Amino acid sequence: MKAQFWSFDAVFGIILFIFGLIILTYAWITISNGYSSVTSNNAGSMQSELTKLNYLIFYPGTPSNWNSVINVSNATTWSGISAGFGKLSTPNELSESKLLSFLAMSNANYSLTKETLGISYDYYINISSKNFNLDIGKNPIPLSPTSINVVSEPVIINGYPAKLTLEVWTNTTFGIE
Repeated sequence: MKAQFWSFDAVFGIILFIFGLIILTYAWITISNGYSSVTSNNAGSMQSELTKLNYLIFYPGTPSNWNSVINVSNATTWSGISAGFGKLSTPNELSESKLLSFLAMSNANYSLTKETLGISYDYYINISSKNFNLDIGKNPIPLSPTSINVVSEPVIINGYPAKLTLEVWTNTTFGIE
């Protein structure tokens, strides 16, 4: 018995192989591009929210005396305010009373403080110096975050230098909420 080679069979096999390879390549590229656009868009979104939060920290808020207008234990009084912690008199100086009011708000209703700040991701604010340490929001480390964006700034609290660290984070898959 001799082996026979028919050109029609070979051409058909090669066409079928190339067609399968094209379909596999198309599927691979589509999935890969979809994944990268999802992760890059969310990274940009998180960075945008971090930038907005960084701006709000140094802004005095609306109204500028929002911490005396609200009742910390009554979340309905929080509507219509924009929380900011800055003082008008000195750049990079933060109001301790506004920070403590917002800490109490965060402890009472964390998700509503996210709305007050205008962000959708989780947040963590740490302000530390020799004489002062304050944590506001949820610390991401024990909650297994999948993505964190961080910025640090020098600030002044009660006339003393301190370090402000802002974190916007998520622990959802691919940064999608």
